[in-house]
Amino acid sequence: MRTAILIPARMESKRLPGKPLLPAGGKPVIQWTIDAARASKQATCVAVVTDSNEIVKQLVCQSPAIDVLLIEGQYRNGTERTARTVPHPSIDRWKPQLFVNLQCDEVDLTGEDLDMLLAAFAADPSICVATLACPLQLHDRADNAVVKIVPDRRGNAVYFSRWDLGAASLQHVGVYAIRAASLQKYRDWPVGSCEQTENLEQLRWLENGIPIRVVQLDRHVRSINTERDLTEFNATCGTAVTA
Repeated sequence: MRTAILIPARMESKRLPGKPLLPAGGKPVIQWTIDAARASKQATCVAVVTDSNEIVKQLVCQSPAIDVLLIEGQYRNGTERTARTVPHPSIDRWKPQLFVNLQCDEVDLTGEDLDMLLAAFAADPSICVATLACPLQLHDRADNAVVKIVPDRRGNAVYFSRWDLGAASLQHVGVYAIRAASLQKYRDWPVGSCEQTENLEQLRWLENGIPIRVVQLDRHVRSINTERDLTEFNATCGTAVTA
């Protein structure tokens, strides 16, 4: 299926301002996800979607092979920003059947991981939305910056939360693959009570009766949500954190 991988990015992260352009392992945080998206064998096109002229200027110089789309306006989350790009000429010319909302801080993901997620749609045509999960480390169960997920026996998400969901929970990985029709519906739905309470965009699908298939990775993957995450990532990569 024709697939657009879209990477929403903004500079006003509450926990880590300026996150997309902060140095991580020798390159900006967002460049890790750009490289993973470009390595996907299933991607028809890759684009960064942002409201920041600073991000546009840097990526036009560093990643000229991808589209960088400046989308103005107020959006509650990356999925809303992704949905806003559907009629954009740079994306619409590819006529995508699937959209991937890839959060820009998922620095450990690979092209193979993204292709595994997309393969779920070929295996089961009933899937409307799918996401990735990985093993949850014990010390992260109490960390509210780490999103947890509990899948059911069919492999669909029962619930997502920032709080401890018990021993059966996995760590959610911030990437969603979405059929075009489901992405359009998302934009029109109001924010639900669970989404508002947890501050988790994916709960909007569950609150509207749309199952989310969970594709499990067999290794732990890191994302950069806080200054501590960035420091630890740079230490692992042997790169000092610089302002």
